[in-house]
Amino acid sequence: MSHRATPLRAFAYTFGKFLSNLMVPTAMALALAVTALVMVVVRGEAPGIDLAALYLPILLSTLPMPAGAVARHPLTNH
Repeated sequence: MSHRATPLRAFAYTFGKFLSNLMVPTAMALALAVTALVMVVVRGEAPGIDLAALYLPILLSTLPMPAGAVARHPLTNH
């Protein structure tokens, strides 16, 4: 049985690192989104919940930042 490494192009490796490094901050943003919905429901802050108004700021402010940070991370750019 051979234990040689499978050849992988530099772009595929870098893109894979980018996606894996992006998963942690994205999971944190998802936890923030779920927590925001739970807080609105539990506190009864609004009779009707407008999901677009609740999630649009999270989508526009928290998700682009991790992508930019991961793209500029020195370990991602080999």
